[in-house]
Amino acid sequence: MAKENKGPWHAKMVRIVSIWTIAIHLPWAIALALALVRWLGLLSYGVAMGAVLLAYALLEPLVFYPLPDKPRPAWRVDALERPYFVHVASVHVSAVGWLFNILNLQWKIDLWLGPFVAYFMALWVFGWGSFVTSRRLRIRHLTLSVYGLPAAFEGYRIAHISDIHLGGFTPPSQVANWLERVRAVPVDLTVITGDVVTSGVQFHESIASLLGTLRSPDGVFFVPGNHDYFGNGMPLFELLERHRVRVLRNEQVLLTRNDAPLLIAGMDDVWTGRGDLAVTLSQRHDRCTILLAHDPIVFDDAARLGVSLMLSGHTHGGQLALPGLARHVNLTKRANRYSLGVYRNGRSTLVVSGGLGCTGLPIRVGVPPEVGVITLVCARCTDAPSA
Repeated sequence: MAKENKGPWHAKMVRIVSIWTIAIHLPWAIALALALVRWLGLLSYGVAMGAVLLAYALLEPLVFYPLPDKPRPAWRVDALERPYFVHVASVHVSAVGWLFNILNLQWKIDLWLGPFVAYFMALWVFGWGSFVTSRRLRIRHLTLSVYGLPAAFEGYRIAHISDIHLGGFTPPSQVANWLERVRAVPVDLTVITGDVVTSGVQFHESIASLLGTLRSPDGVFFVPGNHDYFGNGMPLFELLERHRVRVLRNEQVLLTRNDAPLLIAGMDDVWTGRGDLAVTLSQRHDRCTILLAHDPIVFDDAARLGVSLMLSGHTHGGQLALPGLARHVNLTKRANRYSLGVYRNGRSTLVVSGGLGCTGLPIRVGVPPEVGVITLVCARCTDAPSA
């Protein structure tokens, strides 16, 4: 097994999460104190704050024990860790209850009621999102018109997998079930756009062997994501190659059908400063090009350089989104211009996958795990993507 490399990000993350976890519980603690004040008087505030600090001291190992990610019993994950993160997410929503109180003071309701109503409603939504939605795979079929696509590649089918994040919250058994469904769909090419693990090195062998079960006539290609480097990325890439998964790091592969070319270009991760778009596309020579890049942030530059189709992930569609309107209302929309779905820029098309696994909170609401099955057609045949 490769050596673990935590790096400075680990200590920094521990500090940030510790401070934020305590801070976000303060409104919840005040609501608890207000609920107890009629019995304990001012002592209720001390009791509430003490309860928050004690709970954090007892539960803190649940947050930081798996950093970097490591195997742990399923009972621990489902009985302790998932409920903890569902609680933390719900506490964030309980702060909205204070707004309800401010707007309804004229009704003279108990001030603690709003935060607790919001908390328990969120507890149900996030609990379902963690224990149910995050495990239900959706195979999303798309037909995309691609400018410059050679006629020989009309009807070409690509399976697009992204952001598996195999680890404690997305165990090998879950990933195996998902990939079994993917293998049942006939495609010409399978691509994986990064973040196959969350952090560390202890799941490298598992994910490499699982991805090694994928087979496509034109191969299985992988480009790294930022989380693949949160530990020690190189041993992972060597394992993937050993299992017949081609790793592309600022490289290209030329596919041909009846002497017609289709260039597959794979870009390394830009978040960690390893991606180089110019090098990745250096052999394009006006060929129809499909760019694989974990982060969709480079789409505008790729479009300017003539890329016909770009496949990305990274955003998870926010993980938390408004059901039915996930593309437009999701947690990452403001931070990522291209957050989920299909986008156009001139003659270039971008597909951003919602991904499979989770990071941060092990919760998905409105954005179920997905694998895309993309059918390519010449732009002269149709001019708009359809789901």
